[in-house]
Amino acid sequence: MLNEEQKEKYAEMARQWKATKSEVVVEKPPREVPVPFPTQSQDTIPVTNLTSPFKYEQVVLETPFYFLNIFSHGVLPPHCSQRFLPCEIGCIRYSLKDGIIAELHHFINPGEVPRGFRFHCQAAGDATHKIPISGFDITTASYSVVLHDLYAFIKPQRGNWPSVYCKSDDLFRVNWCLKYMAKETGTVNHLKLLNVEDLVVELYHQKLQKEPSKTWVCNTLDASMWDYSGNTRCQWHEKNDIVFCALATCKKIA
Repeated sequence: MLNEEQKEKYAEMARQWKATKSEVVVEKPPREVPVPFPTQSQDTIPVTNLTSPFKYEQVVLETPFYFLNIFSHGVLPPHCSQRFLPCEIGCIRYSLKDGIIAELHHFINPGEVPRGFRFHCQAAGDATHKIPISGFDITTASYSVVLHDLYAFIKPQRGNWPSVYCKSDDLFRVNWCLKYMAKETGTVNHLKLLNVEDLVVELYHQKLQKEPSKTWVCNTLDASMWDYSGNTRCQWHEKNDIVFCALATCKKIA
């Protein structure tokens, strides 16, 4: 609705702003290369050598990343001592060089459903992963078995546990389930959960010296293009043609 003279005024202001911004970008000193990825390779490569882009890229390419997800029979209200009923766990070991290296999957025995919430939990499951609350013959893994197998799968390097990643939307649920299962079995939760979105942004920055927006990363991770790809879901979800699968969410991140 502006006339041509007014439009030109704002166009000139925009040109000056862009020129100023370009100068600031050029004068900005290069960002130092951090070493955010703990890996066994770093035990033999001095940290000072990682300032070489080629050697740093080799370390990142060979670093194993762990993607984890735990599904639950619904979400219980905050006043309940048990917020989630873990029912499925999926975890993969992945590297940029070799792709998906190994996978772990269990259907978890959720235990007793809190009184009054059975319908709530079953309805939530029917809308997503469709895992039955009871009468599910392949739900055999107890909390102790799940944690034992998970810790054996994610092996610490010289006492240091590698970082484990999951989507930010799942972080609270997965973290809560890990702590709850550890408490119930009298063990210690060794895993440190991080947002996979931050990992993607960091990898883009190291490779391209530019960072994608968090919105773009989240939208990309939520893309449905891998929902029905072969060898993505566990056998039960694949056989029943159900999209929501804990193992599949990890593989789709990869």
